[in-house]
This record gives sequence, C-alpha cells and structure tokens, in this order.
Amino acid sequence: MGGVNLTLKNIPVEFMDGLRRQAKCHHRSLQGENMTILEEGIRPGRLTLGELRAEVSERA
Repeated sequence: MGGVNLTLKNIPVEFMDGLRRQAKCHHRSLQGENMTILEEGIRPGRLTLGELRAEVSERA
C-alpha cells in the first residue's frame, strides 16, 4: 500500500515536546504516535473510555 507524505509547519515547541513524551510513554516513534493519533481521529464509531464504561454498566 502506497503512502502520502504530510508536512506540518510552525508547530509550537510545547506541542512537539508533548507529542514526544506521549510517543515515549506508548513505546512508539514520533511517526508511529502521529499515525495512531490520525487513525483514531478518523475511525468512525470509537467510544471514549467513559462511553465504554457506561455501555458495559448498562449491559451488566
């Protein structure tokens, strides 16, 4: 599967620092963390943790 390059410009340093910390926490590269964030952002029907808990409570 082919891919497309994406370039983001003028990202605030604090934002990049946060992304790097998050990637490290998840044991991912910065590229991997960004891909995960993008994939989760466009995936339809994803539940938040709170929504999932409510769903489980309702069914229990």
